[in-house]
Amino acid sequence: MKNPELSPVYTEYSADFPPVMILSSTRDLLLSCCARLHRVLKKAGVRVELDVFECMWHDFIGFPDIPEADEAYADISAFFKAHLK
Repeated sequence: MKNPELSPVYTEYSADFPPVMILSSTRDLLLSCCARLHRVLKKAGVRVELDVFECMWHDFIGFPDIPEADEAYADISAFFKAHLK
């Protein structure tokens, strides 16, 4: 299970890796994996943001009628505007 092809947590990263935005929520089953990946990337010197929403489930951004999804898309847009120059 520690194969980097199965989990990005076990991949070797360098500081010149592109900026990364990780989006999760407190009820996302993958939140701990997201937090671990954030730490791995940060330790490697990668510009990384971890955006965690309260009480949302995995893939909540697929539900466009909820305000949290709108906020998440705004955050994603801001991330791209900041890093795609």
